[in-house]
Amino acid sequence: STFTGTVSPTYTPAATATFSGTTSPTYTPAATATFSGTTSPTYTPAATSTFTGTVSPTYTPAATATFTGTTSPTDTPAATSTFTGSVSPTITPAATSTFTGTISPTDTPAATMTTTNTPQVSVTPTDCANPFVDIIGSVFYHSIHTLYCRGVVSGTDATHFSPAASATRGQMAKIIALGFGVPLVTPGGQSFTDVPPSYYAYIYIESDFAATILGGYTQAQCAAAGVAFPCYQPEHWITRAEFTRLVVRASNPMRVTPPGGPTFVDVPAAYWAYIYIETGYAHGYIHGVDGTHFQPSRNIRRDEMCHVIYLASGGG
Repeated sequence: STFTGTVSPTYTPAATATFSGTTSPTYTPAATATFSGTTSPTYTPAATSTFTGTVSPTYTPAATATFTGTTSPTDTPAATSTFTGSVSPTITPAATSTFTGTISPTDTPAATMTTTNTPQVSVTPTDCANPFVDIIGSVFYHSIHTLYCRGVVSGTDATHFSPAASATRGQMAKIIALGFGVPLVTPGGQSFTDVPPSYYAYIYIESDFAATILGGYTQAQCAAAGVAFPCYQPEHWITRAEFTRLVVRASNPMRVTPPGGPTFVDVPAAYWAYIYIETGYAHGYIHGVDGTHFQPSRNIRRDEMCHVIYLASGGG
């Protein structure tokens, strides 16, 4: 059947559709009924009737779909319907992310969405007398002095810091725990066979280990060193690559992979600490020994270690 004319019905689509107005059709609503005329939308509300004409209906398609604005769509409302248009809502898709603004995306938030960097440790500027005669004039004086005044580092004796000396894995664990405010924990028993509770850095090694910042050596490495597994080797020197990895894990910034390829010729993309060195460099924590070399296997010096911790923990 065909309707042609001026109609202004109030339309509530249902199997028992009712029409009111001035009409001149013979109307037999059926599943195949088709109406033609001057229209703004093509509206197919249900399988049993199709209306086309000059209409001004009040249309509430379903509880799960809401339309606001002037539209001329083909509308088949359903629970899975997607709307795209000019909207300015405040969308809070998940507890971990909030979006506000003019958007028209289909947004499927997930629990694994990452926001921004983990905030660095809050630093309270502190000053104190400098007891170390061997850091006067050092380019790292301010970093060493600030960490000393904050109680993060100490000297090798009462008046010397030994800035050029290599740093050990035990010293590194202590300075990271204190520099980044790692919660100190006391485990039920020691985690490493070579770090007993009597060791000076025991609490710091255990705390960093509990925070998944550091770990021990493999079973083969422990056997090669003649130490029972699991071992930590706290008196071993720590390299620049090893230290950078631990600092990045402690500070937890957004990881960086440079689009142009490796920054340093001696740290290729396949190197085990590549992502950590590039991230630390990108965030300004650590630098190369020159413009193209990092020397990842070189032992890190005590003054270098202080400067990296100072920068990565927010300065002072």
